[in-house]
Amino acid sequence: MVWWLRVGIAYLCFALIALGLIQYLARVEASPLYSLQSDDGRYHLSVKADVWIPPFFGRRGKSPGEVEIVDRDGRLIDSAHIDDVETIGDVHWERYRVTFRYVQDGETDATALDLAQ
Repeated sequence: MVWWLRVGIAYLCFALIALGLIQYLARVEASPLYSLQSDDGRYHLSVKADVWIPPFFGRRGKSPGEVEIVDRDGRLIDSAHIDDVETIGDVHWERYRVTFRYVQDGETDATALDLAQ
């Protein structure tokens, strides 16, 4: 009986590690969707979608991904993970930050990323 308990615990640990690894690889291999440049040309907002992992049931659903602020030299300034990067819009560049809106859980939400860090 104890042997089956150990096998069950080992299987559960293996499954959790595998799910974590799949999520990590989905973010590492993110594919770029589009990029928006600031008015002065010093920064650009880069939107990358996580790799799509086929679900077991149903349709694709949301498109999670990363939104990054990158300067002219290619340095990452700030970033945020968004649940659905395909709904990003209404981007406003300010002196020290950039704000944008997106849809999360059926409601419009806004996020600001810093330009000066």
